[in-house]
Amino acid sequence: MYGSQERKDDEKALVEVPLVAGGNDFDYCVKLFLEDMELRNLAYHTRRWHRENLHYIKTTLEKLNLPLEPLNVEEKHFKQCILYLKRDCSLSPTTINHRIRSLKQLFNFLNGEGLVCGSPNQWRENEDFQKLLGGICMARKRGKIDENTPSLQAVIRLK
Repeated sequence: MYGSQERKDDEKALVEVPLVAGGNDFDYCVKLFLEDMELRNLAYHTRRWHRENLHYIKTTLEKLNLPLEPLNVEEKHFKQCILYLKRDCSLSPTTINHRIRSLKQLFNFLNGEGLVCGSPNQWRENEDFQKLLGGICMARKRGKIDENTPSLQAVIRLK
């Protein structure tokens, strides 16, 4: 799915290169993603939901001075975004999960279209993630946070 190009340094290394140009423009990538959703006949409200989530992600990346180009975004940037949304914006875990879901779907689309090489959001899927996140929320609502309640950082590592 990816083109490859050999780099001639002291040793040869295989460097993955996107097959299609355009992965360096966030707005262009979002436009292609939303057009693809329309071609797949997804509901207007679904497309609007993703557009809004991706708008907030872009705003967050800009506020944190992180790269906007999908080619340059790394997993550590996603984690910084999540922590910013949780700590500084005081968003609920559900809202943060919505933002993550839209971002993951965008990168999976870009990866499939050959606009980026690999997806920095390929965190391993964990069945216990939703249970753990829900447990933290319930503990905070009840005011029963103790040393046994996992922190948000532990949840992000699971994700």
